[in-house]
Amino acid sequence: MEEKFIKKVFGITLLVYFASICLVYLVSSKQFHYQETQSDTVSQSQVVGEFAEGDTIKQTFTVDSQYLEGVTVTPATYGKTAEGMLEAKITDANGKNIADIDVDMSELSDNQPYDIKLPEKIKTDNNESYTLELICKSLDGDSQISFYYGNSIKMAKGEISKSYDDSTRVYVNNEGLEGELCLSIDGMNTIWFGNYYWIIMGAIGILLIVYFVVSLNKWKSGKQTVVIAFLDSVSHYKFLISQLVKRDFKTKYKRSVLGVCWSFLNPLLMMLVQYVVFSTIFSSGVANYPVYLLSGIVMFNFFNECCAMGISAITSNSSLITKVYVPKYIYPLSRAMSSLVNLGFSLIPLLIVTFVTGLWPRPAFILLPFPIICMMTFSMGMSYFLSTSMVFFKDTQFIWNVLSTVWLYATPIFYTENIITSPMLLKAFHCNPMYQFIYFVRSILIDGVSPSPQHYLYCILLSVVPFILGFWFFKKNEDKFIFNL
Repeated sequence: MEEKFIKKVFGITLLVYFASICLVYLVSSKQFHYQETQSDTVSQSQVVGEFAEGDTIKQTFTVDSQYLEGVTVTPATYGKTAEGMLEAKITDANGKNIADIDVDMSELSDNQPYDIKLPEKIKTDNNESYTLELICKSLDGDSQISFYYGNSIKMAKGEISKSYDDSTRVYVNNEGLEGELCLSIDGMNTIWFGNYYWIIMGAIGILLIVYFVVSLNKWKSGKQTVVIAFLDSVSHYKFLISQLVKRDFKTKYKRSVLGVCWSFLNPLLMMLVQYVVFSTIFSSGVANYPVYLLSGIVMFNFFNECCAMGISAITSNSSLITKVYVPKYIYPLSRAMSSLVNLGFSLIPLLIVTFVTGLWPRPAFILLPFPIICMMTFSMGMSYFLSTSMVFFKDTQFIWNVLSTVWLYATPIFYTENIITSPMLLKAFHCNPMYQFIYFVRSILIDGVSPSPQHYLYCILLSVVPFILGFWFFKKNEDKFIFNL
């Protein structure tokens, strides 16, 4: 391996890093600076009564976030399309007018939450009190309009009665009702990470430069760091790696009539079957259930395939291992790269379904490589661990078949996490690495936005830590492989 090659790899790595952090900031600037919040709302009990021209609804509420962006109400149109104008006025505790918004009643749908957005976010004090006033300015024809209110909140253990008094109850034409308006407060809090993004990313870049310089100097003096050793192996055995990847890919579709087309068809057919079965049960509240379902299927299939192929990476190559010296970690690596090729083909139908269902390309789509790289890293760590265990304990493959099935159902693929009512169980779900990776992909494709900074951190930790542990376990035991093959 020549010095020119090492410098070239280091240079490209740094260029990709600095280009990536610039692109990520351009797409994720808002999510890195602000975190959107939404308060709980009371459960719908009944309507406040039919609205007429000049009628007024008043509801006092408090804001526990740093900024107020708007409010969400739930109208009732009695199954009709209302025609007319509604005025939404928000005042502070001193009676000062904060916002005055005209709402076209034709935009309101029966029993569907409606967001009343402020022209610009308002800076608030902690638990500051505001008043929402809804005024019916005009009502055309036989239009009917009202709004839901209630006096209980849905909790994990069922409906819990909510206390209210004269200052918090809803008023219709100055007459108090027994409950509160079904009102959700849309707010926003600042995140410190956005203010220090360039400092943090710049410091990481400097550390990379220092590490590369130290690694190059050690290589010149005859020593090797982990990165240099890896580059040396890849450079020396790149032909073997490419042949192993081609062999695994060809073996997968050997004697198959459709061949590589199954990489397209398999996730699509699974999505169609599961969509028919689960769409009426779990699709409620999901903005785009086909993409939600297919993204989970594609990502989990990659993980499952990578581990299923990696588990036999050492035992199935025993004839090579016992006769020719090759760094043994190359075998699980080649299996993971083969699975990555299949993932590339599987992403095509996912993107097609995404576009067909109306989710056109948005800037956030450029973030898609990040969760894929994290999932690849995590899957390789699992492959190193499983392939090592398989050498010493042949029942590993049967145990993994059971565990992978449990893992599949423990990951929200065809159902949503909203059905989980236990807070402890929900926290356990969030510790699932596949949940975090799939959540990241869905945020990009369905919501068209970058996840919050903590989700980047979760993905990095849940991929790097298992990889380090799995690789360490592999390297610690690789010298014993020869005695058990």
